[in-house]
Amino acid sequence: MSLKFNSSNILSGNTENKLPTASIRLQVHVSSSSRVPDHCRAYALSYQGDPDFVSTCNHGHDFRCDRCELFPNVVSEIESALENVVISSDEKEEMKYDVSLAKKRIEAWKAHLLQSLNQDEARLDALKNLDAHSVLLVLDWAMKYLPRKYRESQST
Repeated sequence: MSLKFNSSNILSGNTENKLPTASIRLQVHVSSSSRVPDHCRAYALSYQGDPDFVSTCNHGHDFRCDRCELFPNVVSEIESALENVVISSDEKEEMKYDVSLAKKRIEAWKAHLLQSLNQDEARLDALKNLDAHSVLLVLDWAMKYLPRKYRESQST
């Protein structure tokens, strides 16, 4: 699928008419084992810079997902359109910064979804492995501890 942009539409904020709805919804379709790098939970959660945070897989990561490749392609087209648009250098730099910041935030959101999915899987595995003499204690830092720190009441 090739997406074509008109620079004036990007600059006026009218990209919603140019992007398919599916590209806006970044869906994480992750499994415990997949040959698509973004779909393989062990590979996607690994940090190659630290050997303590690297999981090995018994398969390669040589497949690509069209839906997962759509976001980088759209960002790349927006960045190239910004290079070719005729505006002042200050405006161009500000727009480049906005695109860069939006890209980082979307990638962070995607990473958060992946981590949440992994945590939910771990919680379900722990629940499945409970026996009659076990208990699972769940502590919610944001809802219980932070309000106490700032002396906020939990009652309604």
